[in-house]
Amino acid sequence: MNFGGAVWHSSVAPTAGHIVLKPTLEARALKALEGVGDRAHEWHQWSGFAYHIRRRLTPEEVTWPDEVRDIRGTPEAAARYQRMAQVLGPTTRRLAHEELRQPQHEGRR
Repeated sequence: MNFGGAVWHSSVAPTAGHIVLKPTLEARALKALEGVGDRAHEWHQWSGFAYHIRRRLTPEEVTWPDEVRDIRGTPEAAARYQRMAQVLGPTTRRLAHEELRQPQHEGRR
């Protein structure tokens, strides 16, 4: 996916055994992105299970000291996953593990 620059990404899904309606998931995804990004450049996606929002960084956020980068497929991603895996439910753990396996591509942000 090409959004023309770095994006904030929020994904919200119900935990196993729970039914949560799409509007509730959308509201939770929006809440997760409160106070960041440029709402004029925002993309919503409903997968039928999870609600995703991607929002471009503001010009100010792009200048923050740390480089914005995709860490999927890196040792840093693996270490972060290991620290959080024990507190995730089975479905969330599976989704996080799938993200972890995605390869890092040169120049991808």
